[in-house]
Amino acid sequence: MKPDELRKEFPVLTARRKGKLPVYFDNACMTLKPLSVTNAMMDYYHGFPGCHGRADHDFAARTSTAFAAARSRLQRFFNARSPNEIVFLRNATEGLNVLSRGIAFAPGDSVLTSELEHNSNLIPWQWAEKHRGIRRIVIPTLEDTGFDMRAFERAMDGSVKLVSLLHTSNVTGVTFPISEIVSIARKHGSLVCLDVAQSVLHQKVDVRRLGVDFMVASMHKMMGPTGMGVLYGRLELLKALDPHLTGGDTVIDSTLNHYVPAEVPQRFEAGLQDYAGAIGAAAAADLVDRLGHRHIHRHLVELNRHITDRLSEFPGVRILGPKDAVRRAGICNLILKGMDAMDTARLLNESAAVMVRPGRHCAHAFFNRRGLSESLRFSFGPYNTVSEVDQAVEAFANIHRLTYRA
Repeated sequence: MKPDELRKEFPVLTARRKGKLPVYFDNACMTLKPLSVTNAMMDYYHGFPGCHGRADHDFAARTSTAFAAARSRLQRFFNARSPNEIVFLRNATEGLNVLSRGIAFAPGDSVLTSELEHNSNLIPWQWAEKHRGIRRIVIPTLEDTGFDMRAFERAMDGSVKLVSLLHTSNVTGVTFPISEIVSIARKHGSLVCLDVAQSVLHQKVDVRRLGVDFMVASMHKMMGPTGMGVLYGRLELLKALDPHLTGGDTVIDSTLNHYVPAEVPQRFEAGLQDYAGAIGAAAAADLVDRLGHRHIHRHLVELNRHITDRLSEFPGVRILGPKDAVRRAGICNLILKGMDAMDTARLLNESAAVMVRPGRHCAHAFFNRRGLSESLRFSFGPYNTVSEVDQAVEAFANIHRLTYRA
């Protein structure tokens, strides 16, 4: 499906603001929502807004059927062995918190991460270090933010209980070589958790082929609803986790002094769930599969190559990460010298309705470690076009001419 045809699924892209159509280049933060997703969610709210697993009336029965179907759809999307290996949560962040609180760490156990991680794969392990006594190992990345395999191999020892890494970076777009990482981790008896928030839109995440033990994903990164995420875990590992929340739906029986936990995955899904969100996530998976990960990836790279070629001409502009746009997929993140990232983002929005993200992108530790200022990130989706890139570059050129100071 070509971008112009796909854009018909996104009414927000046709709504003018002050006479201008929006140019949305903040997809690494959140992708837009197509009609197929919002309609599926509205079908639940307007057609059968019931509670799952609590009654036998028509609304409840249809909700239970749709909720189970959504879980099975995500199982197939990620190629898990069983629907019971798919836990519905709010987002990838919650999934990582489940693991930092639920894994049975022993004295001396370590968790290994990289310097490039999102705060969601950093702060939960800092919490576990403080409150659960784990040791943290943080490996550097290469100069271009690629994975440093030598540093990883040197850091791996018998103490590493868990390797928890990003798949694709939200800062530079670089992708880590997960299959090789898993192979080395296995030799040391370590578990592997993969944060696929940034890769799930444009790379096929096959948990069995990759060989990971846990995986976390946020549906809002793949044209799905907000507040909906997935934790995948091998069934025997999920059964060994302590739940992070308890209450309704997490037990099969209770007395005043005792309770019997429900089976996986229900024991992790406390209270009424976001049934519409799960249904919308399944619809998003349908759309991504229909478009095809390879097609999406090629399109993002095409846009990135185009903007890279054009922005590289401007004085004071440096692109974070690998020089080759192929290795950055849908992210072009700029360090600006002689311009302010925050002001530039504001002016792009005000002058041309170009929406990008300035800042440190929830990767403060990486920016601080490398002594970097705030950056200006352009990130693309399957509905973006080359003409939009040209609009954004023209707007940037005008701002550069007015504000750049050598």
